[in-house]
Amino acid sequence: MQNKGFLVISQYLTKESLTDKVLDEFVKMTKQLAQNKTSVGLVKQLFDHVLFNPTLWIKAPVQVQIRLYKFLATDFVASVGIFNSVRRVSAVLQTIHTLKHYYWIVHPQDRSGFAPQVS
Repeated sequence: MQNKGFLVISQYLTKESLTDKVLDEFVKMTKQLAQNKTSVGLVKQLFDHVLFNPTLWIKAPVQVQIRLYKFLATDFVASVGIFNSVRRVSAVLQTIHTLKHYYWIVHPQDRSGFAPQVS
C-alpha cells in the first residue's frame, strides 16, 4: 500500500462513474503534489494510475472527460513541475492507446479486425 496507493485507488474507482467533484480533487492533488519537489514519485503514480488511466474515465460523463483532457493538454503541459515529473514518452503512448481503444467514429472491427474496449 505504501508504494502503490494510487494503484489501489484506481482499482477501487474502476467500477464507478467519476464526477466533476472527483476530477476537481485529483486536479487539486496534482497541483499540490507538483509544488513539492520530494513528491515526484507520487506525481508519477497519480498520472500513471489515475489521470492517464482510460479505464477510469471512460464511464465518466463526456463533460468530465473533456475537462480531464483539457487539464492534461493545458495545465499539465504548462506546469514545469508536473510535466518534468511524468515520463513524456509514456504520456504520449498512453494517449494514443486511449484514442485507439476507447474513442472511434466508425467501428474499427469491420475494417481492421480490432475490437475496441467499449462498444
